[in-house]
Amino acid sequence: MERSKNEFFELEASLHKIKARVEMPEEFERTQTSSTFAASGSTSTSATSQVSSPIVHLLAGSMAGGVAKTCVAPFDRLKILIQVRLVFG
Repeated sequence: MERSKNEFFELEASLHKIKARVEMPEEFERTQTSSTFAASGSTSTSATSQVSSPIVHLLAGSMAGGVAKTCVAPFDRLKILIQVRLVFG
């Protein structure tokens, strides 16, 4: 019985070590922007630079899509020309 308790505690300690390695560091966790009203009457906003608005994501996605389409379009044109030549000789 004593051996199984020791094995259990060793396994539990190993599990805690693995969990500590796998958990995401705090600097990567997403935080919400919060505004607080100070006693002097001014508002201060505390947020990390990693939190961005949906508009930034929309603009970044739009730019990435435009660049991708611009790069791929000439190859699509060649593909279609080759397919048409193979069919209609």
